[in-house]
Amino acid sequence: MGYYLSSLAELPRDDDVKIYIFVLTDGVRSDLHDALQRNFLAIAKGIGTEAVIATGFDEHLWTEDLMKRYLGDASIAQFYRYLPGVLITDSHPDEITEQSLKIVVPLEVAQKKFGSVDAFFSALIAFAKGRNQEFLGTITSDQSAMLNIIAHLNDIVDLKPNFAGLGINLNAAVNKWLNRAA
Repeated sequence: MGYYLSSLAELPRDDDVKIYIFVLTDGVRSDLHDALQRNFLAIAKGIGTEAVIATGFDEHLWTEDLMKRYLGDASIAQFYRYLPGVLITDSHPDEITEQSLKIVVPLEVAQKKFGSVDAFFSALIAFAKGRNQEFLGTITSDQSAMLNIIAHLNDIVDLKPNFAGLGINLNAAVNKWLNRAA
């Protein structure tokens, strides 16, 4: 299913929908933006009735609203340089939790990982139909590798700075952060 909406509030709730794919763009025309727009209907048709792809009429406001709801205010400025892209989630905007799947996939990154945006769109359709975990592994492989490096360094390097006998155990802070990111 595919929707063009004025706001996220207009997105209907449907208990049968398992995956939501939201278009993220600032409205700036580019080859990747055009590819996403050209393939929107094919993706909507291909994902079937258990998934939704949605975009907004005002692309800039739509993207800001999505970022705020799913990723928090701090993420907006951070992600604009990675647009256009998609946000993949398993939660309706009114039902977001800490455990909700939230993956932002910049199309530039998807193009590199899958060889082309068309190959990415095909893999995205297959994922939405069957939740192919290989798709998630391909998308998140760089992030997982970075987290593994941080975890290994945290085990090796003792980070406990102190001043006048009082200190902060930075290793414990890193461990807590890694547990939240996992």
